[in-house]
Amino acid sequence: MAVNPELFIKRMEKKWLGRGQSVYQAQKDAWIVLCKTLNEHTQRAQSTKPKWSVVPLPTGVGKTEGVISYCAELAANAPKTGVLIVTGFTEEADRITSGINQEAGRGIAVTLHSKQAKSAKPTSDKAHEMQVLTITHAAYKMALAKTAMGQTEKIQDRYSSWKYGKRLIIVDEVLRVDELITVDYDKLRLARYSIPMHIEKTFPEQIRLLDSLLETFDGLINRLESEQKRSQYFSSVNWKSPSIGTIDFEPFFSALAKCGDVEVKKTFGKTAITAIKVSSVYRKNVLEGLIDIASLQGHCVRGEDKFQLTAVKMLMSDDIPDVVILDATANQNIVYELLGDFVERVEVPANVRDYSNVVLNIRY
Repeated sequence: MAVNPELFIKRMEKKWLGRGQSVYQAQKDAWIVLCKTLNEHTQRAQSTKPKWSVVPLPTGVGKTEGVISYCAELAANAPKTGVLIVTGFTEEADRITSGINQEAGRGIAVTLHSKQAKSAKPTSDKAHEMQVLTITHAAYKMALAKTAMGQTEKIQDRYSSWKYGKRLIIVDEVLRVDELITVDYDKLRLARYSIPMHIEKTFPEQIRLLDSLLETFDGLINRLESEQKRSQYFSSVNWKSPSIGTIDFEPFFSALAKCGDVEVKKTFGKTAITAIKVSSVYRKNVLEGLIDIASLQGHCVRGEDKFQLTAVKMLMSDDIPDVVILDATANQNIVYELLGDFVERVEVPANVRDYSNVVLNIRY
């Protein structure tokens, strides 16, 4: 066990009471859930099977303070367990690091972000030595970009590991989404049938993949229409599309752009399409959207009479084994639905936060 939950609760309770705040049982139960979730990921941080957990504790319960106390306990009880904390703002990163060092009684944590003075910024070697490293979402994204361009070492080596191995990664607050991609079924079919025949003959591999993706889309729609789990207005199913592999679409789209606008006179499915002009820009945007999400896991969504494919590109790559996300909005955030079984939502105590005495005033 990395951190004893009882010691963790005592530390949190002492901190809360020291600030003149009351502590109630549901809150302590929530802290135990947080501690046990972090322990679980700490103990299997060397696992090769990715699995992320999201802890949907509401605002004000003590998620961030819990992370601070947890890291302080690690310093005393598991000094070879490293942690990477990713948070939204530089000020919050500084506050978290300062809180950890204060509770630990020594400097076990450093912050690394763009607003630090040059004299205060730790070197890469120094950051690699420290048990806890706190950075911002923006810093993580920049490191990913530099890695992709070959300008720096892999992100796993730069931030996600330290001198004793892999770090437990904690994302404080909302999981950053790089891009949410949506493709409408009707628009996709129209764009597909606007591809001229000579383009189809020139790029058979690309056409086969597009048709395979459409076939997958058709199958998901049939599932939504046949299964009894859909509601009247909205329903969805998980999907995993065929991979694009090594197929190069750049020459395909370049040739397609030269074709200009195309008039479609086709009938497919239950819809008759007659004399609809499809612009080259429209066609390119729709088909590129499909290719962009071809290797991403997501949802096929039905809203009223409309079908869409929706997928998400995450800030963190899915080859990082253990991430704990602290997100008060997790139970209402569709992003976690798009990630499917890859992310587990941790069950938290009911009524841990009561907003019944809150009055919301809205002005127009």
